[in-house]
Amino acid sequence: MVQGKTLFDFVNPKEYRFVHICSSCGHPHFLKDDNVEHECKNCGDNAGYQVVPFYNPTEDYALDVDYYAITMMYALWKQNVHKNHVVYDDFYRKPPFVRGVGDYRGELGGYVAFGGLDHLISMLSSLYFNEQDIEYLRQQPESFDEAFLDDLRALRFSGDLYSIEEGNLVFPNTPSLRIEAPVWECIWIEAMLLNTINSESLLLTKGSRLITVTGGDVLLEMGKRRAQGRDSSVNGAKMAYIAGFDATSNVKAGKEFAIPITGTMAHVYIMFHESEYEAFKTYADTFPEKVILLLDTTNTLESGLPNAIRIAKEMEQRGQKLVAVRLDSGDLAYLSKKVRKRLDEVGLDYVKISATNDLDEATIASLKQQGAKIDIWGVGTKFITAYDNPALGGVHKIVARSPFHHELKSDGGQYQAG
Repeated sequence: MVQGKTLFDFVNPKEYRFVHICSSCGHPHFLKDDNVEHECKNCGDNAGYQVVPFYNPTEDYALDVDYYAITMMYALWKQNVHKNHVVYDDFYRKPPFVRGVGDYRGELGGYVAFGGLDHLISMLSSLYFNEQDIEYLRQQPESFDEAFLDDLRALRFSGDLYSIEEGNLVFPNTPSLRIEAPVWECIWIEAMLLNTINSESLLLTKGSRLITVTGGDVLLEMGKRRAQGRDSSVNGAKMAYIAGFDATSNVKAGKEFAIPITGTMAHVYIMFHESEYEAFKTYADTFPEKVILLLDTTNTLESGLPNAIRIAKEMEQRGQKLVAVRLDSGDLAYLSKKVRKRLDEVGLDYVKISATNDLDEATIASLKQQGAKIDIWGVGTKFITAYDNPALGGVHKIVARSPFHHELKSDGGQYQAG
């Protein structure tokens, strides 16, 4: 086995667009067209083939558009001006997460941390219409010319992209991206570009705000189950890491982007066992180097904490140390102070306190002002959904174009299209 490689690293679906599967032996043939007049290289038979389009489903971006992009591309193609070069700038007008202060209700401060660039570049470099895309467009009531569909088959993004670095701050009405390309390409990529940059910049901005308020404490991303879809959870975890989070609970994101992964335990693990102590003990025996015990399944102070202390003392006898305890409900400021005091009293001052439960930057700031004794913050729902401002209104606007062929030059001549 070749590690880290897939079929698509060896057979380019942009070139080999069909798979012919021999009806006699099932051997696949990767070919550039759907012509079945050939012998099977495996069995030598010519009994026929099942022909299916070949493409990489992880790079299926060509129709990741609003339909008016296709219809505008077609109208421009009919006029033969579709390759005229244009310049597009991408920017936003109103910053997210801005709140009024006192009697002032205007926009005070506000910024966007620019994200999604790496993802966008990957999409643009993998952009092409596969044969299923072409067939789907052929079936639409607009009856697109076959010559247009042939041109789409050959279409690739050929433009130039200029951008600030991912992670930098951008302020309202300031371009973060510039695209110089033929006009039909700029129209083609608009929806996927905005979808990627808006969503990932929004989460990177939210993440940067959380990093600021936690002030160097350990910060974990734990939003997988509340994200708006699988891709959002994976790319959101990436934005959290770029923002400065220490780790994520999202294993897929960890694998794809080399992000440290972490996890503790859920209430179900404790409820499954005969007792809270048994649950704690079996987990500590399994993961002695990274035990974080959840305290609130029954009663944080009267059950969870005493059982955690018992486990910690047993671990000390084996030369091990309990890493942390976790609070997931109740008055986190009050409980963290009580837990810290008790841990210190019994000589467990090295045990950290972790907190979760719908945390965001405002809640964390409030807890810190109340003197909460929390060392590790786990944020989920309100980060991964950008809960208090779930959309960024970035736009993709034409700012310049090359002249049309019928427009006169200053010397009275005409420009040529293209």
